[in-house]
Amino acid sequence: MTGHRILVTLTALFMFTQPAFANEDVNWADINTLGLLNDDKNGQLSNDLWAGYTQDQSIQTLQYFPNTLRSPAYKSAIKKLLLSGSPRFKDDIDSPLFLAKRIEMLIQYGLFDDARGLFELAGDDATKDFDLALMGIALTLTNAELSSACLDIKTLDNQFQNMPAWRELSHYCTARFDKNNTLSAADLKFENYPLLESLLVGDLNYMPDDITLIEQLISFADSRISENLYESTAKSIEGANDLFIKLALNDTYKDNQTYQCYVIESAARGINGTDQLASLYQQMNFPESMMTKKKQSVTMHPCAVPAFFYQRLSETKTPEIELPILLQSVKGISIHALSPFASYIENSYDLNGDFGWDASLILALNNKKLTTTDTNTPIVAISKNESMSQKQANQWKKHI
Repeated sequence: MTGHRILVTLTALFMFTQPAFANEDVNWADINTLGLLNDDKNGQLSNDLWAGYTQDQSIQTLQYFPNTLRSPAYKSAIKKLLLSGSPRFKDDIDSPLFLAKRIEMLIQYGLFDDARGLFELAGDDATKDFDLALMGIALTLTNAELSSACLDIKTLDNQFQNMPAWRELSHYCTARFDKNNTLSAADLKFENYPLLESLLVGDLNYMPDDITLIEQLISFADSRISENLYESTAKSIEGANDLFIKLALNDTYKDNQTYQCYVIESAARGINGTDQLASLYQQMNFPESMMTKKKQSVTMHPCAVPAFFYQRLSETKTPEIELPILLQSVKGISIHALSPFASYIENSYDLNGDFGWDASLILALNNKKLTTTDTNTPIVAISKNESMSQKQANQWKKHI
């Protein structure tokens, strides 16, 4: 069956784990497998993707995926898997654990808009189930709105008062916002979310490996990420999970000198698309004197280089002069971080130039038309889904 073949291929690549709970008298069978992708034209992987699965089997399958995907190609494939609608499971269910799990994974991958779209498919019923309601709180926290999340938590206290995890969140909110200090960290015991005790007394200087999704979201929403943690994570950014990278792009941090390192990493992982990336580049502030210098050298953090040139190119009348300098200056930076430059390269750079390979790769990744040169024939072949000659294959190996 097509759906099973796709799942076997994907799950062979990854490993992952996470829990769930149950609730309420709603017929969840149809809502549980709803998706934003519902035919092959809009990206649905298969219209029978989970046919023959029980809910437990489907969740077990999703648990094989990691919480970090550093490849845009993998992220795109998993995103389609999580967003694809499918027939209901073969077993009866009383809680939409599968829907909640998919939303959770999308949040963990930094794909907040997709997670929100999937959550909204449940409509008003979302607050009738513990796991879905918890994902609603998580989505509010993605906007750094701790007070709003706490208000929602308190509103639903009576409904989920028997859930220990919910009580811990409620106690955290009380201790955090109660001016009378009726609860303090010393009075509380956090077993489901142990990090909350630390968040009540100070900033985080390290991020535990076993941190939960909710704890990480609260850490950022409550501005408990220390300057030291933000800076040190940027220096070893490959080890940060996708959620940390996405949350590090909050406006709170945009004046931090390593902010653009997170911008670049978000592009390298496929968390932010070209339009979002261009907007982030445009928001960075550079001294006017730096922007207007012509032939003089300037000094800046290496991660700021793409943003600097993006702003220069948006104002210059001579992009053909700026582009070779850009391509020479960004060696070692992910080619995905240069996606916003595709239109400039398409219109103003000769692919026969010294940096024709990189320029061609940027165009190909952005589905731009390529002029064939002696240098870029392997890229042209791949972009056209054509086989390579041995010579072209050797060219490709030389560049990777």
